[in-house]
Amino acid sequence: MLCPLCNQILIAITVHTEQHGSFKVDHCGRCGGNWFDRYEINRLAYQEVIRLGSITNSFNNEEIYPKEEFLCPIDHLPLIKFTGSSVPYNITIRRCLKCAGVFVSQKDLLKFKDQQRQKINLLKHLNLPFPTVAAVFIPIFFAGVLLFSTFLTVSKVKESQDNQAKAREMITSVQTVPVNSQTTGIIFITSDPVTASITYWSNPLNKKTIIVSETPKTVHSAILKNLGEETDYKYQITLGLTNNSQTTSSEYSFKTQ
Repeated sequence: MLCPLCNQILIAITVHTEQHGSFKVDHCGRCGGNWFDRYEINRLAYQEVIRLGSITNSFNNEEIYPKEEFLCPIDHLPLIKFTGSSVPYNITIRRCLKCAGVFVSQKDLLKFKDQQRQKINLLKHLNLPFPTVAAVFIPIFFAGVLLFSTFLTVSKVKESQDNQAKAREMITSVQTVPVNSQTTGIIFITSDPVTASITYWSNPLNKKTIIVSETPKTVHSAILKNLGEETDYKYQITLGLTNNSQTTSSEYSFKTQ
């Protein structure tokens, strides 16, 4: 098989899973691109991403120009850039609509697996049950339909004001986990220990506020219950600072299943 990016022969390399299993990934030693058959990207252990990167020919200084069209190395059909909510906006994964294989660069693979690892840690932190990694953390393609998505789509709906900028500086990570159609978990990390609350709503005339952290912490988690099904929600995080002042974030959004 040929690399969709640089047309070099892909090399089958045995890699390991988090469950100590193994499978073969087709790796390009020239550009670092990786081809995964259906669902395989789920199973790849994070540490194996580093090993794949070390195999890439770092002495090849020839510039590789981006292509306008990427072709599936199996079916030779155009690969489609996946833009679903389960893949963060800054990560590019291209998929084949026929065989459901995916092609991803070494850089984007590292970012994707890091996001995936954070999501697993989030579920563990919230003590939430979750299906196998293969069923949760990869876009599952059936005729182009995403059956389950897990990563937060964060939308900013207005320009940040001074206190929002302060909150944004302090909040280093925000994640949501859909538990079921009426329950969603939210976790966020702050650079300093603070108290925190969340105000959320589907209708701005009916906002609800819950206390997340009564005592100063850096890791904060909350469960939003009794939500409407297939409903768009917005929320803001309010942080209590050490000088008894408060700062409130800009608006984030999520949609229930």
